[in-house]
Amino acid sequence: MNTIEAMNNKQEEIKQIAHSKFNTWNDSLQSGREEKVALLYEKKAIFLPTKSGDFKEGQIGAEEYFKHFLESRPFGEIVTGEDEVKAVSDDCFVHWGKYNFTVGEEDKRVTVPAEFTFVWKKNDKGGWEIIHHHSSAKNDEKKSELENGFRPEVKLPGEPKPGSEEEFFGKYFSDNNIGAISEKENKAQKLSDDSYLHSGMYNTEEGDNARFTITWKKSGEEWEIIQHHLSMRPESK
Repeated sequence: MNTIEAMNNKQEEIKQIAHSKFNTWNDSLQSGREEKVALLYEKKAIFLPTKSGDFKEGQIGAEEYFKHFLESRPFGEIVTGEDEVKAVSDDCFVHWGKYNFTVGEEDKRVTVPAEFTFVWKKNDKGGWEIIHHHSSAKNDEKKSELENGFRPEVKLPGEPKPGSEEEFFGKYFSDNNIGAISEKENKAQKLSDDSYLHSGMYNTEEGDNARFTITWKKSGEEWEIIQHHLSMRPESK
């Protein structure tokens, strides 16, 4: 087997794992038990939910949200051909794309389109846990405005100092006139020796309240964006 074939096989394996873990997450929704869903999230996970503007952390934050969300009896399904998976290390991958939720009472079910980013990482016992989840309702006009003000091609030089990772990656927003990050509502999570996930809330230059998820990967002496998810900040619930 040549190098290209090996890489393709590895990518296919990671995508199968990603879809399997999504099904596990979706099956937990069908249980109707918020505590079961929350157990899939790592204790320090960051969660930016579809219908809440809160910056939720850990299993407690997830359980608070799903307690109400499960009342709509949601069923999730990834839109065929509309998702991507990227491994950032042997024990961590990012899965993003579009999914639809069917919600409501039996005779009044409706489909709600949304976008997602899941970051899964193996724990010390070898099990997969969600360390980050960003879900947003579809809003083409506003999303287009956010994307137009973003600079995914710009690289970030230097190295974050321990304890100052949020400040280091946050400079990307201010230096490129993208907006102002909320000091208390952002978190940089180390995925591997050469990758970080930075997520949280920000205000655009136009004054819109928005949310971000950025996966950073070290390339030479600079950091580059390999995936990002922007969305408007919904009202807190």
